Amino acid sequence: MAIFLTCTVLSTLKLQQYVVPAIGLIVGLHFYPMAWVFKRRLDYYAATWTCLVALVGISLTFRQASQESVIVAVGLGTALATVTYGLNMMREGYKLSRRN
Repeated sequence: MAIFLTCTVLSTLKLQQYVVPAIGLIVGLHFYPMAWVFKRRLDYYAATWTCLVALVGISLTFRQASQESVIVAVGLGTALATVTYGLNMMREGYKLSRRN
């Protein structure tokens, strides 16, 4: 819902160039509650990394960097966090399956 509302507001205000970094920030922020609930340090790292990448994207957009470079930077940064997170979850699942 937050992503939908953010995209709607930014589009209404004719600030579409901020959509991708804003989505990255929302994705990063959603890791913080998960870190607290599941008591996983990796979630804090993923959240912080993704939020920093998104804030860099917002800063680059504000400084009028090309939209393509902002999309690439934010996309690669969030993908790195997501892949790292997914690989860790696979490793943890494998460890759990080996215990049983």
